[in-house]
Amino acid sequence: MKKRKEKYFAYISISVLSHDDFNTCAYLDRPINELMSKLFEGDLMDDTVIFFFSDHGIRIGDIRLTHSGGIEARLPFMFIHLPKSSLNEFRDNLTINQNRLITHFDIHSTFEHILNGK
Repeated sequence: MKKRKEKYFAYISISVLSHDDFNTCAYLDRPINELMSKLFEGDLMDDTVIFFFSDHGIRIGDIRLTHSGGIEARLPFMFIHLPKSSLNEFRDNLTINQNRLITHFDIHSTFEHILNGK
């Protein structure tokens, strides 16, 4: 990617493992760790943005019957990696939004800003 000086976009949906048995999510630990390690060790993260997210929280098992389990089921996770070189540009917005609820509309807008070089 770096040598070609081209932009790449990938959308990967992995839902089969976790939809029937929460414990099978662990099968993804090693491949995801290996991918992320290669990206970081290969110095490929200097100009890379990664959004790693789920569409919902826990949706199976007895934990959903508890109060905290019901809340957890409605809380998808999201991890975002931003290049260190751009953190100063994003710092104000990150500080303002760190305790705010964001929606898919916000993420869509962020994608557009990144793709348009903003």
